[in-house]
Amino acid sequence: MTILESIGVEEKPLANEQFEYKFPGEEKWKKSYLTFQGRVNGLNLNLKEQSIKIPPNLSILCTMNTSDNSIYFMDSAFKRRWDWEFINWDKTKPPKVNYGKEQNGTLDEQEWFDFIKKLNDFIKSNHASIRGIEDKQIGEYFIKERPVTSTQIQNKLMFFMWDSVFNRDKKPLVNLLQVNKDKLVTFGDFTKLHNIFVNKIMSYN
Repeated sequence: MTILESIGVEEKPLANEQFEYKFPGEEKWKKSYLTFQGRVNGLNLNLKEQSIKIPPNLSILCTMNTSDNSIYFMDSAFKRRWDWEFINWDKTKPPKVNYGKEQNGTLDEQEWFDFIKKLNDFIKSNHASIRGIEDKQIGEYFIKERPVTSTQIQNKLMFFMWDSVFNRDKKPLVNLLQVNKDKLVTFGDFTKLHNIFVNKIMSYN
């Protein structure tokens, strides 16, 4: 679809490979579609260059059912490029956070670096349960903002661990958290254990 088609401009072919154009809702045909530029300035469209400019403050919000069996698994690299917010079916909230220097669930630059180093050690030590381990380790900018918050850890990091790293085998998580496997069945169960998860990784060796 061209830029002109996307805004509903009609195109009428003439002789000698010439065209006339009509803007949506108008009756008169024009010899040049460039006369419509003033009508679309607010849309950040450039009719001469046939381009669209995306504003730097554009946000895309969407919802999805990550357990829907009718869709293909989402690529891990794609997941890392989005922020996530998990909403449990019963709308329960995870317990109050108790990790970080301030015990408020935030990790500064050094805490975050130390945390992901130990997390990657944990991931590598369980490589037998992971497919494609090179793509499953956590980089420094997996979460870009500083300090790293408990919300980001629960919604993005823990979801990646659950749905991508240990999607085939949850035993490493069960053993790490030292819980009965029946207490770790859904991702909602995992988020409720975020304090234990972070503190266990922090002390992992």
